[in-house]
Amino acid sequence: LLKLLIFINVFVLASIFSISDVDALSYNLKMEFEVNLMESNTAGVTQKVEITNNSADFMSTSMSLDFPFPKVDSLKVMSEGNPLPASIENGRLWIEFEDQALEFGEKKQIDISYQIPNFIKVYGDIRGMLWPKFIVEDQEVIYPLKISYPISWDDVYYSSEGVDMNVV
Repeated sequence: LLKLLIFINVFVLASIFSISDVDALSYNLKMEFEVNLMESNTAGVTQKVEITNNSADFMSTSMSLDFPFPKVDSLKVMSEGNPLPASIENGRLWIEFEDQALEFGEKKQIDISYQIPNFIKVYGDIRGMLWPKFIVEDQEVIYPLKISYPISWDDVYYSSEGVDMNVV
């Protein structure tokens, strides 16, 4: 009898959660990065994001991205010359644009800038950095990345995984 009751409970719960298919807000993102490495071992980052609302049933009023940097300085988020409210919480960057909601198929360009203190690690004569992967909706994103560094650093050796990288 106990096994029958457990089966009925599991069956009822499973059917409750699968009764209706709920459409969710979805969007397409394109990203590119410019990273300026500085003598102070800080990285100045400019991240360009193009968002397209793919949800016919919803207007997009905000977005969030995986954000692998636990501490950044001078976070600034702009769209069409206007600042947008943004915050970093639990490894995600949350951006609000309620006054500029996106309808189905509409695109928005968002410019994000920030500085990452102590991003460059110094190992004697060698400086090292690790640029993280960015995940959007459980998918690894391949994006262009341009890195510039001080001329005094001489040669820079690098490798990339999943990144279209340009080092100057």
